[in-house]
Amino acid sequence: MKHISAIILFFFLLFVSGCEDFLTGDNLDSNPNKVDDVDQVSVEALFVGSQV
Repeated sequence: MKHISAIILFFFLLFVSGCEDFLTGDNLDSNPNKVDDVDQVSVEALFVGSQV
């Protein structure tokens, strides 16, 4: 029973350490929908976005 528990613990630790940096990166950490300056967005783009 100790042998099976050690194997399960090993694979659990391997799984947890492998998924640490799965969803991180320059393009994943920033919000592409956030607009800081409304002047950068055209009026037509805002109008089309409100129609959808």
